[in-house]
Amino acid sequence: MGRVERPGSVGARASDGTRTTGRVEVPNARPTASASPQCEREDEGVAELVIHGDRLRVVLSRWEKIGALSGDLSFPVGAISSVQRVGDVRSQRRGIRLPGTDVPGRLALGRWRSRVGIDFVAATRHEAGYVIVLDGERFDRLLVSSVHVTELDALAEGGRAGSPDRSG
Repeated sequence: MGRVERPGSVGARASDGTRTTGRVEVPNARPTASASPQCEREDEGVAELVIHGDRLRVVLSRWEKIGALSGDLSFPVGAISSVQRVGDVRSQRRGIRLPGTDVPGRLALGRWRSRVGIDFVAATRHEAGYVIVLDGERFDRLLVSSVHVTELDALAEGGRAGSPDRSG
């Protein structure tokens, strides 16, 4: 049986005259949100990089969207000037966070601004990911903790690879 909070029923009298405690056992209740497989992805905290057609999409979980103060992002693949797989995406940040979330050693989400441009960062812990340099877009670089993406690895090996610019 699932447990459902009913805040309005706290202290109410049941039909047998006893008072309720606010917790009600409900048979066949739906499981809580944290038990669903879809929400496990939401709690993972790793943005997803997807190439679909001629677009690169950065898909954020609900919590990443809140922390980054941004929704999912989309860019034309033609705007990618270089791609590099790095061992620690967080170490590639430059400038100051504005706006976004930064929990030292754990999480970096949002925009980082420096003299040389604006980066979008979605990095967790000290995990591997991609530094993607863009031309003519609202962000100069994307720094995303991610598992290997075959299409991006092919871009990195096929002449669009480069060392990330860490100035600023």
